[in-house]
Amino acid sequence: MNRLLLILFLSFTTKVVWGTECVIRTFQHEFIEFQLCQNYSNYNETTTLLYKARARQLNRYIADLVETGQLKKKKFSIQIYDPRLTYNYIYVSQSKANYNIDCSGFLSFEEIAQIIFYFTRPEWRSFMYDPGKVKDQKLTRQKFLNIISKYALPDISSYISDNSPVWQLDNISLTYNTDDIYYSRDGQLLTYKPTSNLPVKIQDRFLFFQADSIFVCQDNATILTFKIPQIIEQDYSLDKYNKWVNIGFGTEHVLYSYSYDKNKFYDLTLKKKGR
Repeated sequence: MNRLLLILFLSFTTKVVWGTECVIRTFQHEFIEFQLCQNYSNYNETTTLLYKARARQLNRYIADLVETGQLKKKKFSIQIYDPRLTYNYIYVSQSKANYNIDCSGFLSFEEIAQIIFYFTRPEWRSFMYDPGKVKDQKLTRQKFLNIISKYALPDISSYISDNSPVWQLDNISLTYNTDDIYYSRDGQLLTYKPTSNLPVKIQDRFLFFQADSIFVCQDNATILTFKIPQIIEQDYSLDKYNKWVNIGFGTEHVLYSYSYDKNKFYDLTLKKKGR
């Protein structure tokens, strides 16, 4: 009965949340189907690429557990929900065909790997954390974390140190390593943080985007930095022309504009405020 209620609850939640609020990205591999739900209003392509790399590396990790006989040859169905869209929860179960992990929060590789390793234990039990049915949500979630933390995780260093590009534009690449992503040029690490849009190229210059800044790079040097007045958590929509880049949220809501000829950013929000 409890299992049936769990299936019905998850089906209803998935349809409501994923159907109306999510940007959904799915990564398919031999041993894993990984679905990532990001809030429309806070979507970041760089977050998608981070989880694309994690899904690929998790597939390697699972394949090794299957090869050594620690896991059955079943596929993992993993769903990660944006915590802005739902309450804090974890559901862990398995069927004849699948291992299932359904949770809220952008978990790291190690956190997901720890849950996967839990399935290898003979004393494994399904777990359903429904915060609507408990008085102290933190204690109930911690109960599950305490269960899986009792088992020593195998060495995962080789999986999170892949050092492989997940995106590339000319000699600029976004690389996954130590369970994070970094910009580099010809293999040389750059200081720009991938917390917003992917870079764009305008003639011989690149624009790099952070949540708090936009950088103009030319000939391996930062020639201009524009500090964004208010930190933006979501990706901009970009309209690129030969000598201009408009930055905002659609053609009707351009916030900033970059001029190649003048190497200058124009803050169009000031005009809207009458300044």
